[in-house]
Amino acid sequence: MIIFLSGPDDYRRIESKRETIEKFKKKHSSLSTGRFDFAETEAMEKAEVFAGGQSLFETKKLLILDNCFEAEQKRLKLFLKRYADEPSTIILIEAAGKPPKPLDFILKKPAFHEDFGNLAGKEWDGFVRGKLKEFGIGIDPAALALLSGLYAKNTWGLIKELEKLAAWGKPVIAEKDLALLDLELTPNYWGLLQGLKHASAAARLSSLERLFSQHEPAGKLFNILSAMWSEKIAAFAAYDGAVKGGKLDYEEALLDLAIS
Repeated sequence: MIIFLSGPDDYRRIESKRETIEKFKKKHSSLSTGRFDFAETEAMEKAEVFAGGQSLFETKKLLILDNCFEAEQKRLKLFLKRYADEPSTIILIEAAGKPPKPLDFILKKPAFHEDFGNLAGKEWDGFVRGKLKEFGIGIDPAALALLSGLYAKNTWGLIKELEKLAAWGKPVIAEKDLALLDLELTPNYWGLLQGLKHASAAARLSSLERLFSQHEPAGKLFNILSAMWSEKIAAFAAYDGAVKGGKLDYEEALLDLAIS
């Protein structure tokens, strides 16, 4: 049996790997576990020996293959094919990217494949809310929206900041509280973001120019600003739809917001 976990969301992918290992250990008391890092020499040979070994006291084996796509692909393919339909031998592979072409059979049955793509929209908001509950953190809607926008597509960053918020012990986190914490935003950065909401178009343009000069991704700036600027939620939704429809990019959307 082959389990392949992939996708760009490192946190959720690695958490699933950890949970999978724990699940099999809990379910099978006689489980024999072997971990093999293919960045090291002889990892393939060691995995083959471990998988092929027989024992009266083992009912199942779990092989955790790290960096296995670096192995000689023909030999690895034969190895994986040999155990693809073998329920007593579980092979767990976790990687950010897709497998090389000769190994793409692990993307379909009988292998089990789960892809951990970056969450967005309601799925991302639901994930953030779930983690806030898990950490026991109370938060107001404005702070929640800002936190979600700031850490979109950065689950590790979100978890790191939730750990800080949980340790802080404040009953309810407000938007102004986030400015006091060591988030990804420096005080100057925070001030520039606030400058994008200034009544003066010249001030807004000046703040935007300085933010662009710091080489921050325009998409990230757009998401954060949309969370901070609730009065323009309809405008942000329209711009987002236009960007996703290919009519303009996030830089152009931010510039139009600044001068309007």
